[in-house]
Amino acid sequence: MRILFIEDEWELNEVASEQLRVMGHQVHTMLGVEQSRRYMEEHPDSIDVIIADHRLPDGQGVKFVIEARKANPRLKVAVVSGCLTPDDIALLEQEGIHYFTKPLLYSTVLRALTRPPHMLSESFALGNEPQAASPRPKRTRKRGWLRWPFRKQLVESTQG
Repeated sequence: MRILFIEDEWELNEVASEQLRVMGHQVHTMLGVEQSRRYMEEHPDSIDVIIADHRLPDGQGVKFVIEARKANPRLKVAVVSGCLTPDDIALLEQEGIHYFTKPLLYSTVLRALTRPPHMLSESFALGNEPQAASPRPKRTRKRGWLRWPFRKQLVESTQG
């Protein structure tokens, strides 16, 4: 996918964009809204996905992704931030836009954006992985290696 990644914290921008590149995506990194807007005007068909931080030095990521998707409805968009207000969240939900809380793996964002709409759960929209259908069985006190048939030899070899 061709991703426009907008993050003003330089270190996070570098780490996250590298994470996306390693997954095989073409990533165009931007540090703010105006730089992103200019890029999209100059390259109108070069982006499939926009992942934006919310608080940027020259604007808000929430407003930018809403504007971008209205201009191009085929775009998949998401906001990743550690400081969304209840009003921001309500607006994102009203617009049907995915949002996530930092820190996270950006593969989580891409999975949400590429998953069919009927497979999304409310918890996934909040940035959490969907819960398994059945709860995890309780662990017994014994660890797996204690039941291992060669436990006695393992214990003796480490004692001495």
